[in-house]
Amino acid sequence: MGRGPRGGRGARACRLRPAHRPHGRSAGPPPPRPARRPHPDRAGRARAELCRTIDELPQGGAGVVTRISDADGDMLRWFADLGLGLDARVEVRARREFAGVVTVAWTADDGGPERQADLGLPAARAVWVDVEDAEAGE
Repeated sequence: MGRGPRGGRGARACRLRPAHRPHGRSAGPPPPRPARRPHPDRAGRARAELCRTIDELPQGGAGVVTRISDADGDMLRWFADLGLGLDARVEVRARREFAGVVTVAWTADDGGPERQADLGLPAARAVWVDVEDAEAGE
């Protein structure tokens, strides 16, 4: 039992090399992983530049929901209760910057009835839409 840290099976050797880091990897947190990668267009280019949050759309602007932030579980459940989900087609009906509210109407991808809600700016920043998909669907 006189093995040193390079002897192989000592407890100290396990403490020096955490199991979650493979050899040759630099220290520090892992790189962030996007919740959903943008789909490439027909030319093979990433379409990330076509995605905007709802708060970035002008009045009358539209898009198809491609991502909803899951950073706030309560907000995510609220979106689910409203029926606002992925692939819904949304349109900004009104912007009230002075009140921090964006009025949005949407139709779910299953063809259900149109719904409308007032979103505060934090909620409007949590929903990403693809503006090209909206233009193609018109």
